[in-house]
Amino acid sequence: MSERTSLTTADLAGVPVIGPRDGMPEAVVNFWFIDPRPDGSRAVFGPQARTPEECLHLVAAGHGCWIAPASTVTYFAHPRLVWLPLVDAPPNVLALIWSRDSTNAYLPLLLQETRRIAVSCTPAS
Repeated sequence: MSERTSLTTADLAGVPVIGPRDGMPEAVVNFWFIDPRPDGSRAVFGPQARTPEECLHLVAAGHGCWIAPASTVTYFAHPRLVWLPLVDAPPNVLALIWSRDSTNAYLPLLLQETRRIAVSCTPAS
């Protein structure tokens, strides 16, 4: 078990990063692989995986690391892995988008719940 409580991108120097790349826009790959790194070095691309489960299995098999949103730990635990915050990673900002013409009856509920969660997660100034 790791004694570490956090990591920096410098700690990942030379460690292959697992995740999807094929068919992904370059800006998306650069964001998720943190490429280039804050010090200007380049990420090492590891095996590709399309799902969180595939990423976890490749990490558990020793093929590299996976840079994922912090919320992922809530949904994708693995008995052989430890999740650590990457303290100097850029923030991950998400947006919700929908069609103005949507007639989906669940949309108002989704928007209400999204706003509730966003407000509860916003740090106090």
